[in-house]
Amino acid sequence: MLDQGVLGSGLLLKAVREAGLSPGQIVIEINESRVLDMEALKDFVETHRALGFLFALDDLGSGFSNLARIGPLKPEILKLDRSLVAGIESDFHKQEVFRALVGLGRRVGSLVLAAERQLRRDAEGHRKRRDDELSRLRMMEGMVAVMSGLPSVEFADKLEALTIGSDHSSKEYHFALGRESTGIHATEAYLSMASGKLCRTLSGAFADRSGARFTLCLDMLAA
Repeated sequence: MLDQGVLGSGLLLKAVREAGLSPGQIVIEINESRVLDMEALKDFVETHRALGFLFALDDLGSGFSNLARIGPLKPEILKLDRSLVAGIESDFHKQEVFRALVGLGRRVGSLVLAAERQLRRDAEGHRKRRDDELSRLRMMEGMVAVMSGLPSVEFADKLEALTIGSDHSSKEYHFALGRESTGIHATEAYLSMASGKLCRTLSGAFADRSGARFTLCLDMLAA
């Protein structure tokens, strides 16, 4: 109807008022179906928003048309497509798309919604990943504590996998620690060139018995 130049008959506003509601309690949803006349759609949204109605873009993440409409229509609500949140707790790429869309919603002032069941599953997965991450950090802190103060000649006995003499000075996990920093640094997940799997590198700076500084690095599969 919008493509045919019909802006609106006022029937929607009339029905809302007859139901004892206000336009501010009503969300008009725009789905992925293509509206050829984008200007007519913008006029419809602006006219009804002036009356107090709210707007939602549906099926975000399933295609490109609704993503392109965020700027012109400025929706109050972004509804993520079920296909994006289904299985998100075990899909790294979906998690990254989800994180990007949530960040976009925050920046433009839109509420981001997803299926409640999927969000519960994602929350459970997030708690598990957080617990795993804390466990790994504690393990790394313990390893750094064991290495600190040892003569460097004893490193190999403590860590069989340690390769003495490797130059990692250009790597993110070495640079982030700096010369005087302490604590554990964890990289973002990245694809390992060696294994082709997602992994993280934990690193910690410490000094041997002579005071020389070293960096202990631990590569682990990403949670």
